[in-house]
Amino acid sequence: MSTKDKIVRFLLSIVGLCLSIIAILIGVLLAVRTDPNTLWFGVGQSLMASGLFGLILLVHEYSKQKAESNSQAELAKSQKDSQTRLMNTIQELEDVIQLDRKLSRSGLNDVCTGDDKRAIRRTYLEHMEAANREIAILARKADGFVDDLLSVKNKLLSGEIKNIRILVVHPEEEGFVRSITVHKKWGQDEVVKRILHNTITIMEVNKTDPRVEIRWDRNFPPSFTISIFDDVLYMTPYLVGKSHKDAATLVTRSGGLLFGEYYNHFNELWNSAVVPDAATCAKLSSQLERGGKSS
Repeated sequence: MSTKDKIVRFLLSIVGLCLSIIAILIGVLLAVRTDPNTLWFGVGQSLMASGLFGLILLVHEYSKQKAESNSQAELAKSQKDSQTRLMNTIQELEDVIQLDRKLSRSGLNDVCTGDDKRAIRRTYLEHMEAANREIAILARKADGFVDDLLSVKNKLLSGEIKNIRILVVHPEEEGFVRSITVHKKWGQDEVVKRILHNTITIMEVNKTDPRVEIRWDRNFPPSFTISIFDDVLYMTPYLVGKSHKDAATLVTRSGGLLFGEYYNHFNELWNSAVVPDAATCAKLSSQLERGGKSS
């Protein structure tokens, strides 16, 4: 209803109210001042009844208009709330779309923590066993990986895989070796023994298949791992004072920023790493047996 219509309706209501009041007043005067047996007395009663009926109609009309006004206000509020919710939903969808685009650009495929990390081991092993181009591992001692690799070595090496590269802490880097013992019950010598054992194991495999290599890194982050199986890369970031097992594992795929960044980082570390030899391994093993330091 337009403003003009509302004004007209209001003025008509005022006129109706005035006419009803006048009719009631005239009716009262006639009823009071005339003889009940006369015609004017009947006219007065009729005017009073008409005036009262007019008032009742005006009150009813007012109530109706009030209800309509309240209904329109509620409808307007409901429409405004709906529009607000719709705008919020659209904004949330836009945020989700933007996040999805960012995740697509990053190549992030999954984030695993706690129980998820135990559950993802099955997928991890499946990716390792299915690799047909390359496997690259950056791990402090590579204990678990060497065991897993040996269990599927024959299948891997009988396929078309081009190389398997393993990068571990240099056993003569006492600072990094010592950092491994923080979260374990092993002593420093035990850590060095494990690195040497895994190194010698992989070197033996390398004698019959040069596609399998291991190197020692002197610039190794204390708690950081990278596992690359063709187009899939598992990465556990470094957390100060914590084991990599306490950190989330990120799963990325090739084509994204994260995969390229960490793949290139692995290659940089690999190219600057030391190729171990049997003489150095024998020397360090001898020092450990004599109870000497590994440095």
